[in-house]
Amino acid sequence: MTKDPAGRGRRRRAARAGDPGGMRPALLFFLRFVALWLAALLAISWLPGIETLAIRNTASTLGAVVALFAPDARAMGAAVSAGGVHFEIVADCTPLMPSIVLAAACLAFPAQWRWRLAGVAGGTVALWIYNQVRLLILFVVNWRWPAAFDFVHVYLWQTFTLIVVFLLFVAWLRLQPAAAAAPAGQPKGARMKGAFGETPPFPEVRR
Repeated sequence: MTKDPAGRGRRRRAARAGDPGGMRPALLFFLRFVALWLAALLAISWLPGIETLAIRNTASTLGAVVALFAPDARAMGAAVSAGGVHFEIVADCTPLMPSIVLAAACLAFPAQWRWRLAGVAGGTVALWIYNQVRLLILFVVNWRWPAAFDFVHVYLWQTFTLIVVFLLFVAWLRLQPAAAAAPAGQPKGARMKGAFGETPPFPEVRR
């Protein structure tokens, strides 16, 4: 058997050519995402008022929505009650954590900063609305089918929330204008330069 160093070199170059970005852009995106996620968790642990504010705002908004259907609805602090159903809003009932995950993903992606901030703002509003719908449905389930509440709350909605966050991030990527996806003067899908290397971290999504 004869050795063929030149052939191995050509195969390695061909493999690199088939994956121009390699793993480095995706790895950098992941590292940035994790760093932003950990920074947000530290901020929440150091500033407990953030969670408290999210809980109170979630409870007051839910109370206002429930009041549209139940005249006896009451919201006091973190508690919401109506029709004999009593809800105690905790941190996991708020859209705080899902919003942080989506915001970290948008900020970690190498788009223009105004598009990243637009993703954070739009995603936060969308998740707030989604969470109110989720809590309203849970309120009805607890009122009409209390035996199914734990399953719907723990398994169904928790899984669906992860899917919603992922779909919002994908939608943000697809709606990204060409000017936000590549430097000025380059066509959509052009290679991006900077900390993420010379190629986009993900393939262009065709519409």
